[in-house]
Amino acid sequence: MKIFLNSHAHLVPRDVWLDYLNIASASPNWKDKLDRYGVNTVVVDFRFRTRLINTIKRDEDWDLKYENNLGAVFERKKTILN
Repeated sequence: MKIFLNSHAHLVPRDVWLDYLNIASASPNWKDKLDRYGVNTVVVDFRFRTRLINTIKRDEDWDLKYENNLGAVFERKKTILN
């Protein structure tokens, strides 16, 4: 499985980091960014990304697969092939 971003953020190119921040903050272009990178699964931490979790929950292209008090896991309904 290819990982878009993990805890080694200091090693990713600046443009990738900025795209991640757009996704994480649920900016208006968050879906375009996920499409661009071919992301099919999103794992989100409640503590810092409640807005993104709520945004994805309302989006018809994503399914909530798992949720607990720490976070949530979403899968794209129609997988993007890379």
